[in-house]
Amino acid sequence: MIIDAREPENIYKDLKSKVECRKEFLEVGDYLLNNGYAIERKHTDLVSSILNRRIFDQLNNLCEYEHPILCYDVDNLWRTFYFSHSRYIHKQYLGFLTTLTIKYPNLKIIPYSGINQFIDYVVSLDKKLNENQKDKVRPSPILRKAMSIQDRRENALTAIEGISIAKSKKLLKHFNTLSEIANANLEELENIPGIGKKLASNIYEVFH
Repeated sequence: MIIDAREPENIYKDLKSKVECRKEFLEVGDYLLNNGYAIERKHTDLVSSILNRRIFDQLNNLCEYEHPILCYDVDNLWRTFYFSHSRYIHKQYLGFLTTLTIKYPNLKIIPYSGINQFIDYVVSLDKKLNENQKDKVRPSPILRKAMSIQDRRENALTAIEGISIAKSKKLLKHFNTLSEIANANLEELENIPGIGKKLASNIYEVFH
């Protein structure tokens, strides 16, 4: 199994203790398993990605895999609705569900309650896929037009909420590599023109 490097460290450590896996920066999906299974996990960012419509770009790419799966934290979703009385949010969510039904008929939608349940599901799925297989096959990435290393770095950064291609270019111009960005402290990130405290905090939280 390949896990996106931006997924929380506690999930990675728990999965690594139970199944064979490693981290990589993934362009599409958060978890790649054998036989064309790809999982996009949504936690606190589901509602925001629906409102800014980024979720549809992610699902369009995800559905290029043979078995696309969307997992979302149902507890966090309903907490958002409970504390928000906005009809707009409710309307957008219903529209999202309708679009999923019509536009993505092959997409499997798996709700989960808490991180532990999600981990149990992924472990169970991975073991089932590998059952009776003597040779484990490396998950096949989507075949795309060749991208430069710089393009890949820029695209990876845009997965962080609030970062556009323009801002990712600015970050990489300052730090040169993703590793340097990951190792930067909060003050260093805040001092980059055009980034600001809120976005700097988002970046810092992703890598720490």
